[in-house]
Amino acid sequence: YGVLRTDLLARLFHASLKTCRFDEAYSALTRYSDVALQRSALSFLITTILASSGPGTTGLKQILHFPTSLVPNLASYVDETLVSLARKQTSFNSILDDDDNNKHNTKWTDTTPDYQRILQAYRIAQNDYRGAAEIAYRNVQRLRQARENPSSHLTLAKNKEAVDDPKSLVEEDDPE
Repeated sequence: YGVLRTDLLARLFHASLKTCRFDEAYSALTRYSDVALQRSALSFLITTILASSGPGTTGLKQILHFPTSLVPNLASYVDETLVSLARKQTSFNSILDDDDNNKHNTKWTDTTPDYQRILQAYRIAQNDYRGAAEIAYRNVQRLRQARENPSSHLTLAKNKEAVDDPKSLVEEDDPE
């Protein structure tokens, strides 16, 4: 009975994700008896919501809509997932990466959410002001570091642009 139940809930969860029925997907994952499976599904749900909603606040609003306090440790799993996504996006250089299709647009333009800001907003919504301040402080540190020590990636990007457009050397990048 337990294996069949888990299988049916997993199928319901994945079908709900594919059809963007995030409330149903959340409901299915809260009924998982296996905590590791629940945690993995929650991470997948959050990543899917944020990826499908783009850089605005729609994804965050959807995540905050879930009653995470009703299931033990679920709110902390949401935070851990957002921390993991934010860590993967640690560098401002990702803003400067060229898109495969259009070399003058950035990857973040209208597609990728800013996980640092989402994590900060989530923590504020959860009344974790200290945690939100830590994120803000790290962002300021990264901006200062980017200003003081421009990475080789930035230099390469500028040199690449200079070959294509000599006028681009005149412009200075100041991330702060």
